[in-house]
Amino acid sequence: MNYEQKFQAMVSLIPFSGSAAIHMRKPGDWYFSLPGVEIKQGGCLLSAHGNGTTPEAAVNDLWQQYTTIPKEQYLVINSYGENRRAIKWNGFMWEDVHENIS
Repeated sequence: MNYEQKFQAMVSLIPFSGSAAIHMRKPGDWYFSLPGVEIKQGGCLLSAHGNGTTPEAAVNDLWQQYTTIPKEQYLVINSYGENRRAIKWNGFMWEDVHENIS
């Protein structure tokens, strides 16, 4: 997949796609994050963002973080809302994960 396809796949996770953007801190220092998407690690939810020297590198960095998380971790979308969703990349598409929330 090229970086635009990765961007599109990640943006499909959030309910309002207009809220995703690649930002430039300064020339050669870019970052990309998705609001409402967090990584579930044990009892914690962690934010993630991609960094890079180009927009493409920032998207690829976040893609790497989202698609190569350890087996026991997964992504959580809208963690405190009515439409909470747990997912993981299965190598082809986003796949729902059964959460055991106690």
